[in-house]
Amino acid sequence: MSTPRHTVAPSGVPAAVRCASMARSTASAACGAVLLVAGALALGGCGSGSSTSATVTNTLPSAHEAQTASAASSAVGVATDAGLNQLFVGGAIALRTPLRVGPLSDGAPYDEIMRSVADAPPAPAAPGAAVITTTGYSNPVVVSGQIGYEADTAGLAAGWYHVALTFSASNAFTIRSDEGNMAAVTGGRIDLYVHNQDGSDDGVGGWTRQLDSYVSIADSAPVTVTVTLAGGVVRTSTLTGLRHVGRAITHTRSGSLVTRADAVTVDGDLSAVPLSPPVGSGPTMLDRAGANQVFTRWVHAVDITEGGVTARHVFQWDRHCTYTVTYTYLVGALTWTGSVTGYTENVYVARDGTAVGPLTDLQLALRFGLLHDLNGSAAHF
Repeated sequence: MSTPRHTVAPSGVPAAVRCASMARSTASAACGAVLLVAGALALGGCGSGSSTSATVTNTLPSAHEAQTASAASSAVGVATDAGLNQLFVGGAIALRTPLRVGPLSDGAPYDEIMRSVADAPPAPAAPGAAVITTTGYSNPVVVSGQIGYEADTAGLAAGWYHVALTFSASNAFTIRSDEGNMAAVTGGRIDLYVHNQDGSDDGVGGWTRQLDSYVSIADSAPVTVTVTLAGGVVRTSTLTGLRHVGRAITHTRSGSLVTRADAVTVDGDLSAVPLSPPVGSGPTMLDRAGANQVFTRWVHAVDITEGGVTARHVFQWDRHCTYTVTYTYLVGALTWTGSVTGYTENVYVARDGTAVGPLTDLQLALRFGLLHDLNGSAAHF
C-alpha cells in the first residue's frame, strides 16, 4: 500500500530571516537574557571520572557536545514516532526526501502520524506485538536496524494505549541527523503512552481528533545511543527522560478538496498519564516570552576523554515547541502540500549543570551548527 508523502512548503518569511528581523528589535534584551540564563541555570548533575579521577568543570557545551545530545535525542524521538505510527498504520512513515532530511530537535514531530488518504479518521490497531523494520522508511533519515514493539491496554482507561519499544545492539536502530551525524539506539526500552480522543465526525470527511503521546525512559533503565559525529568522533550516551507531543487535528472536506490542520505542542508535561505512582514531568522553565512552560527532559550521561583524562559528563536537552501545520490536497492524493504557522522553538542545552537558553532555531544554528528549522525546506513532520 502506498504511503502518503507530505510536501510542506515554507510559510512566509524563512525562519532565519524571521528570527533575524525579530532580533533587530529585541537584540539587546534577548541576547542579554540568554547570557544571564547561561550563567545562572542548573539543569543537570555532575559525575565523577569513570577511568581516571577528574574534576568536572562546569562549562557551556561545545558544538560537538550539543550535536551529540541533539542526535541522541533525535534517535529516540524518531523511534518513538515509529512506535506511534505502528499503533495506527503499521509502521511506514512518510519521510522527507530533500537534502534537509533529519529529525527536528528531539525528533518529533517531523511526520504527522495520523495522516489519512480516505475521509474517515484512522484508529489505533488492536494491541499486539511486532517488529518495526526499516523496510517502509525512506533513506536517509532512518538508515538501518529494527525496533521491538508491543502494545497493550492493561489497566488503562478507554482511549489509552501503552507501547513498549525495545532495542538491541545486534540490529541497532540508526538514523542520520540534519547535521550528518549518525545515532544508533543499541539497547534499552522506551515506554510510550498514547491517549486517543475522538472528536466530532460528520461521516463525509469532517472530523476532529486529539492525540497525545507521552514518552518515559526510566532512570533505572536508560536507553543506550552511540553517536558518530560527521567528523568521526564517536560517543556513547545513556539517555533517560520524558516528552509529550500533543496534536489537535481538524480535518475538513469541500467537494474533492481536503484541508487538514494539526496544532502541535512539544513539551514535558506527563501529568495526564494515568499511572500510580506518576511518571513525573519535565522541568518548568521560562520560554522566550518569559512565561513558565513544562519542557521536555532528555538527560545524557557521556564519558568524554579530554587531555588524556576521561570523565563522566551529563548533558540535558530541554525543549518546548508549538506550531500549526496545515495541509491542502485532493481526496486520495498521496502528495500533500502545506505550510507551517505559529512556529516557536525554545531549547535549553546544559553541560554538567550549566545551561544556555531558551534558544530559537536560529540561535541553535549559530551557536552549535544545529539545523532545526520547520520552515527551512520542503519538510515532512
